[in-house]
Amino acid sequence: MVLTKRFLLRIFFGFEVLIFLLVYLFGAQGLHIMMKLRKENMQLGLERTELQKEVKQLETQVLAWQQDPFYKEKAARETLHMARKNDQVYLIG
Repeated sequence: MVLTKRFLLRIFFGFEVLIFLLVYLFGAQGLHIMMKLRKENMQLGLERTELQKEVKQLETQVLAWQQDPFYKEKAARETLHMARKNDQVYLIG
């Protein structure tokens, strides 16, 4: 009687540990999901740094466009197809 009771308790405990490990590893908030979220977080961090670099480059371009008349003339010539008197304009398509 005592041996069967101990045996049943040990089986129950082993089953409980197995269920705990399965939930810990593969549950809704388990280790599997946490690793996936950590990888996604690292990718988003890299995207964020790339976007910050791009923003800084664009800010320097805007500042150059506002202060340097060369950039204004370049934009007028390239995008608006404007030219000075006696200039020959060639459009390459």
